[in-house]
Amino acid sequence: MDEQVLTKYEVMAALKYKSVSGFYTFCKRTPDFPKSFPLGLRRVGWVKSEVDAYLARKLSERNTVEG
Repeated sequence: MDEQVLTKYEVMAALKYKSVSGFYTFCKRTPDFPKSFPLGLRRVGWVKSEVDAYLARKLSERNTVEG
């Protein structure tokens, strides 16, 4: 598997979140956001292609609504 894994802080940076608690609230309240998976006892990761697809979908939705 050649998928790149993003850490919590890399995903937060992509989404422009500065607060960890705010980021986790977003994850809980956004059912279509990609799910994390465990990397260790206290570390999680996200598949980069899934996060990129989520952001592309949101951009597409915005462009569809705007015009």
